[in-house]
Amino acid sequence: MPSEGRTTEAKHTALFSTVFHQPWWLDAVTGGDWHETKVISNGAVVARLPYVTKRLLGVPAVGMPPHTYVLGPQLPIIRGAVEPRFSNRRALLTELMTNLPEHKYFNQICDPSVTDGLPFYALGYDSSVKYTLRVTPRGTTDQMLQRMRKQVRYDIRKAEKMLSVDLDLGIDEFCHFFNVCTQANNKQWWSKRFVRRADAIKIRLYEACIREGAGCLLAARDSAGILRAAILLVWGDGVIYYLLTAHDAQPEGAGSVKLLIWEGIKLAQRMGMIFDFHGLPRPGAINILTGFGGVVANRIVVTKIPPALYLAREVASRLRFGL
Repeated sequence: MPSEGRTTEAKHTALFSTVFHQPWWLDAVTGGDWHETKVISNGAVVARLPYVTKRLLGVPAVGMPPHTYVLGPQLPIIRGAVEPRFSNRRALLTELMTNLPEHKYFNQICDPSVTDGLPFYALGYDSSVKYTLRVTPRGTTDQMLQRMRKQVRYDIRKAEKMLSVDLDLGIDEFCHFFNVCTQANNKQWWSKRFVRRADAIKIRLYEACIREGAGCLLAARDSAGILRAAILLVWGDGVIYYLLTAHDAQPEGAGSVKLLIWEGIKLAQRMGMIFDFHGLPRPGAINILTGFGGVVANRIVVTKIPPALYLAREVASRLRFGL
């Protein structure tokens, strides 16, 4: 895996991180085809930015791998927080961005810990905001349920009577279920080549998560044992992410996804982690997801797009560099 920076022989200092920044994660979702730029000071890595490269409509692009919902720069942790001084952040980010390969298009979504885009703006990049919801589980399960909206609580309790939750789902069954449900629910058609490639990435990612103790599949089945919903949870650095979901949209599976989310929140409680919904997929999901009692967190999106490629930005955001 290529690396850019002043040197490849360096110690690592304490940097802010997420599971998505881990080399094993990046290897899994890219097959090893990723890069990073580093800042080295006194023999230690004091800043890091992983990325992938691609040509987007013939234009050299720097972006994020599939299934990687946040990335962005890793900066030093000072007294439990990312380094706050603008001058230091600007100097680190300037060197990180200067070390990037030549590109006309840039797109990365930062973790909520990155609270402003001014240093990027000073370098000529644009920024916007996307949103996610985060639940910090605390108290008993009954207390957590009481903090939820009444309808969500009712749907969970109803689903608990009709469905069972287990960990017996294999990754191959999940991939098949995910493909069938996603295409049917969204009225899409995927080529066999696309499905094979997408499945290979999911399988590599799941196997890596199992090796690292950083993920699991949850399944909801009805009384006949028929799979009605499944989710993939991944975690690291104090956060559990609700990464992938699939459901069959039949009446027999009503409330199945909410039930699995609830199981994920309870898992976060047991592990002492925050539960992150990894974003709001569409405006219509806001009312449902906010019903779980989470709080909104901002994620800064850093972009660089030539005027002629504004449409390409929409293409890139949908395809996620290949997915």
